[in-house]
Amino acid sequence: MGLLFLIFLMPLSTLAQLVVNTTLPSSENFAVLYDEAINLYLAANYEQTKNYIELALADKRFRDVMLLKCDGLCSSSNTETITTILKKQKCVKNCMNKKFSEVVHPSYYVKSDFESRKTYSFLQYAYFKIGDLKSAYEAVITNLKYNEDDSMMKKNERYYGKRIIKEVRPCAQYPIRIYTMKFM
Repeated sequence: MGLLFLIFLMPLSTLAQLVVNTTLPSSENFAVLYDEAINLYLAANYEQTKNYIELALADKRFRDVMLLKCDGLCSSSNTETITTILKKQKCVKNCMNKKFSEVVHPSYYVKSDFESRKTYSFLQYAYFKIGDLKSAYEAVITNLKYNEDDSMMKKNERYYGKRIIKEVRPCAQYPIRIYTMKFM
């Protein structure tokens, strides 16, 4: 199980403690973390870029989960009138304000990068630069799930895939047998 999967399961504070040499003030949110990650990326500090993008992804995921929970808590009826929609919207806003001290208003490019999964493009390159090809491959796969036509990511998938297979399959000389079962 890769780190990309685990970051979705951990609370942000736990994840911040696990990331080496990264301090995370409690007021930081995914937009601020991602802005800092891009600055670190441009400065070619790939270890810290990786750390900040992982934290930004974890925070975004946590906020999305909390939004869904608040939405579920605020659902009161199956009928949707203007009044019930406005009450629900107010309830969700209050619920989110209780869970988070600040409202996040990400810039257009942050919102766009998270929606298009471009964050994983930066992340895979940072992993590549620090020599973590398995995590780079996972980031490429995640990016390709949402950007199937991205030719650069397809090339990266092949590149990482070839190198990972060499690392993962030390006993590749043994053929894999497929067994079938007949039902009577």
